[in-house]
Amino acid sequence: MLHKIKSIEGELQKQFELIDNSLCVNSCRIANKDCNNCAYLREYWWGLKQSLIPEKLYMPKPLKPEEIDIKSFEQLNEIRKGIVNFVEEGENLYLYSDNICGNGKTSWTFKLLQTYLFNCNNRFLECKGLFINVPTFMADSRFAISGNNPLFYEIVELIKVVDLVVWDDIGACVSKDYDYQNLLALVGIRDVSKLSNIFTSNLKGEDLCKAFDNRFVNRVWENSTHIELKGDGRRGVHCV
Repeated sequence: MLHKIKSIEGELQKQFELIDNSLCVNSCRIANKDCNNCAYLREYWWGLKQSLIPEKLYMPKPLKPEEIDIKSFEQLNEIRKGIVNFVEEGENLYLYSDNICGNGKTSWTFKLLQTYLFNCNNRFLECKGLFINVPTFMADSRFAISGNNPLFYEIVELIKVVDLVVWDDIGACVSKDYDYQNLLALVGIRDVSKLSNIFTSNLKGEDLCKAFDNRFVNRVWENSTHIELKGDGRRGVHCV
């Protein structure tokens, strides 16, 4: 990841004048906008590039909640409005459905992470937040044993220190001993360091207990605010 960051430094300098200000134009509070020289836009673009959010999802599309999810959307929107304090306080969120896929959980995590990156005052252009797809992370941890994934350990080191990590799709695959221990250790390090996490899953509390041991459940479920989305799946639509 650090190598990847260095590789985009020149790219950022070359592309900055061409950056689409629609990334933040609706959120901008600067009176006299000069997007071509905007430090905030530079910081935000840099944070997005480092976050591992897929580039095609930098611009999320609206997601209208079903009636059953209106209260949950309101709760998520309150977290979004206070996301800087949420992260500074080391708060955690467990966003889940009872075995329902594609109903907006991951889309909400993009929005929460993006909102933090836009507001976190990253003038030193550090890596401030990461999006980690847990099944992919677990697979990468196995490949890393044989040295087939040189970026894996750099990502691991960043996970230990960045302000906010999104752990997407907890419990979506069978946990092998080695990669599960990696996951548990990293979640534990962040817990001890009071660093903020957002978890998504299709497992409610009792099902999470069946899939993982008590140490993991304590750090992920019992140490988080719980918000459930109950609406039907609708792949391809993203949150407001």
